[in-house]
Amino acid sequence: MEEIIRHKKIERDCGDCSLCCKLPRTDFKEEYQWCKSCDVGNGCKIYNSRPQVCKDFKCLWKLGMCEERLKPNKVGFYIVPENESSWDEAVFTIYAETHRVNNIPKVMGDIRLVDHIGRTWSYVIRYNPDDNDLAIYNKDRFGNVLKYVKRGDKL
Repeated sequence: MEEIIRHKKIERDCGDCSLCCKLPRTDFKEEYQWCKSCDVGNGCKIYNSRPQVCKDFKCLWKLGMCEERLKPNKVGFYIVPENESSWDEAVFTIYAETHRVNNIPKVMGDIRLVDHIGRTWSYVIRYNPDDNDLAIYNKDRFGNVLKYVKRGDKL
């Protein structure tokens, strides 16, 4: 199923999802460790006074830019544009729980994100605290499988 990336953002409520409290590295917690302020499955215990980095964070699911079924706590990963060049290069970053990374092709198997000019997006996947360990998910180049690489490897 081809899905056009939605540019009309309809922001969703996180509800019972708090996966972002585990996966990214921040100044106040280790990567792939739950934040001490997170009540897993319920949300942030210091929500009103949470750090600015938490207030600013929005994954594609929260922004309403991908399917409802890709809710991060249900699939074990979330999708983000890593930086401004992500939009130019048509590459999103997926942060995945280590034990669920191999499920990504199954979950994403029938989804082909295409932007308004027809580019199919690919994904760089972070799945553990080692910045050099990556997986690439690009259906056009590798089919519906992950290609594990080290940062700097030529593809």
